[in-house]
Amino acid sequence: MKKSTIITLSILMSIVILVGGLIYKNYLRWPAVYMEEYILWRTPIGTDIEDVIEFIENRTDWSVDFINLERGFLRPGRALFSPLVGRSIVGEKSIRVFAGTYQAWYKLNHVRVLASR
Repeated sequence: MKKSTIITLSILMSIVILVGGLIYKNYLRWPAVYMEEYILWRTPIGTDIEDVIEFIENRTDWSVDFINLERGFLRPGRALFSPLVGRSIVGEKSIRVFAGTYQAWYKLNHVRVLASR
């Protein structure tokens, strides 16, 4: 193999590893199921709502957006026709969290996370 081909492949592999690392490091780019697992790991079901709020406020990049002490949140289902089919209220209380922003390749995305206890 030519030396220039090896150098080019090395540069391309380095770029791929760097981009992959940046994507993995930014939790806002994780699949939703991973984000949900992370939140449940840090604040398991049954955690007092005050402890959940404290967890959120201790993160420098998160802030409490809205708290509903009377109702959980509406979790969307996979309904094909009716917007109400397959939806259910989760939990007894809910917190909406502003978890930050990230720059996609073509637009700016704002991420809000819903937690319910």
